[in-house]
Amino acid sequence: MYCFLEFEMGVGNNDQKVLVLAATNTPYALDQAIRRRFDKRIYIPLPEIKARQHMFKVHLGDTPHNLTESDFESLGRKTQGFSGSDIAVCVKDVLFEPVRKTQDAMFFINNPDNMWVPLWTKATWCCPNLDAGACSKRTCRKAPSTPNNENRF
Repeated sequence: MYCFLEFEMGVGNNDQKVLVLAATNTPYALDQAIRRRFDKRIYIPLPEIKARQHMFKVHLGDTPHNLTESDFESLGRKTQGFSGSDIAVCVKDVLFEPVRKTQDAMFFINNPDNMWVPLWTKATWCCPNLDAGACSKRTCRKAPSTPNNENRF
């Protein structure tokens, strides 16, 4: 705010120039008097469909996925009006979905690849005390309970 006052009213005692660089997604929401103070305005449009497709690929990076080129084209069409930041948030949200599901899971099953996979519903629980016949080759374990941290605060 001090730089704005120095720029606007000459507050301060040196003759150095002040560069004010501003960015907004909603220039129409700014007061007309403020907008007039900025000599140069550069409009950067939202990305087009091909750019959005590429952004999804860039933000996925080396993360293993089974998306095809047609899936990326579909994502590009469905995200019209999204900025690059919107797409980054979208991809990050999707990448963290398995973490959220794992945190909510009560039971885990050992799959054929010897990896523990969370089970989501009671109907899919495969535990000896629920359905011994369905668990002939797999084992199921209940998630360990976490200590109650309410007394810490």
